[in-house]
Amino acid sequence: MCANLGETWRKRCYQAAFVAKLYDCQAEATETQIWLEFSVKGQYLEPESARTLYRAYDQVLGQRANMVKNASQGTVQ
Repeated sequence: MCANLGETWRKRCYQAAFVAKLYDCQAEATETQIWLEFSVKGQYLEPESARTLYRAYDQVLGQRANMVKNASQGTVQ
């Protein structure tokens, strides 16, 4: 997700591309949450550790949603 966010910032000159890349970031964050769930089910990760990480990704997703909502402010005119 971090690499996608870097690419997103580079595309801020074009609002549509900026928003599209933000959605890519959200998809990557959601994918990470799914891998956390698999990690617990496979007993690779303790449930409490996974919950903490999952909540952190919930915050990341909320921040990305806010960036999409305010995308016109983040783009370079």
